[in-house]
Amino acid sequence: MTGGQQRALRELAQLEIANPGWLKIGRTEELNGLVLALITVRIGPIQTIPDGLKLREREEFVLIISKDFPFVYPGLKVTHNRFAGFPHVVWSNTICLYQSIIEWNPSDGLFGFFDRLVLWLGRAAINDMDPVEGPLEPPHHITNFSERPFVIRCNAPVAAGES
Repeated sequence: MTGGQQRALRELAQLEIANPGWLKIGRTEELNGLVLALITVRIGPIQTIPDGLKLREREEFVLIISKDFPFVYPGLKVTHNRFAGFPHVVWSNTICLYQSIIEWNPSDGLFGFFDRLVLWLGRAAINDMDPVEGPLEPPHHITNFSERPFVIRCNAPVAAGES
C-alpha cells in the first residue's frame, strides 16, 4: 500500500469520525495495486422530484483508491444496477463526479471528493445533472444496454488485411 493510499484511508476514517452515522466504512482490501473500500453514506432528507435519481436512506459505494492518490482522484462505483441509464453513470455502476482531472484538487483529498459526491447526489435527486453553468460530467452514459460496446480506431477504415 502506498503512502497516498494510507493517507486516503486516514482521511476516510476522519470523515467517519467527524460525521457519526453519515459515513460508515465497511471492509477494505488491496487488489492489483488498488485499495477498495466498501462504504455507505446516509442520504437523509433531500429534495427529490419524480424524474430524479431514486436514492435510498443509505447508499452503498465502492471507493477505488489508486496507488497515485492524491494525484489521481478516486473512482466510485455502486454495488447494484439501480442507477443504470441515469446521466453520468457509466456502464450501469460507475459514478462520474468530475469532468476532467483538472477539476480534482489533490490537496483537498477525500474531503473534497466527498463534497463533490454530496453535490452529485443532491443534483441527481432533482435530475439537475446538466445545470445552466455546465454539466457535472460530459454526457457519455449508455442507455441502450442491448447493444455491444465498440472501440473507435484512429486510422479506420483500413483496407482488408491491414491492421
